[in-house]
Amino acid sequence: MKTKRISRHVPLAALLIALSGCASVQMSSPTPLTDHLISVRNLKLEPAAVGSFVLAPGLPAEKDRSINLRGSSLEAPSGSFAEYLKAKLAAQLKAAGWLDPASRSTINGELLQSEADPAIGTGTASLGARFSIVREGKTIYRNELRVEDSWESSFMGRIAIPLAMQRYEALYGKLVTKLIDDPDFQRAMAP
Repeated sequence: MKTKRISRHVPLAALLIALSGCASVQMSSPTPLTDHLISVRNLKLEPAAVGSFVLAPGLPAEKDRSINLRGSSLEAPSGSFAEYLKAKLAAQLKAAGWLDPASRSTINGELLQSEADPAIGTGTASLGARFSIVREGKTIYRNELRVEDSWESSFMGRIAIPLAMQRYEALYGKLVTKLIDDPDFQRAMAP
């Protein structure tokens, strides 16, 4: 099976899946959420480095690599959903001017949940991670955050599968937004 990049345009992804029957599709490259940047532009946060993002211990390695969607699979560009979450966070921090690889504070993460299901009737997706901030060897923030989504899902795979991919990928931005909007995170990252 050949891996293809998922487009932001659902019809193109639907066409690829319809033509190939069983496809492996990659998520798009992580980009910042501009609408979130506008809402947090007045926050005064200390710049941070983005450190280790891994699959939580005890979870099967496959959970970090791909999601099966009615015979098709969705994969992260780097081959790891935890690394994709790291890249999404780094893109958001960089766009806000809060990313500094030499910072005394490092944000780490463990992927706890990564699921999508384009079930007939109602599709669902969920994503969860445990985030921590380590400053000069001391953990100053630790929190588990989760985001979920549900939508009307078609009987037809060529419609349901691309929509599930799109809705699942959007959860990464929602999870990063939830982290940055967390008052405890903001307090930990205050200058």
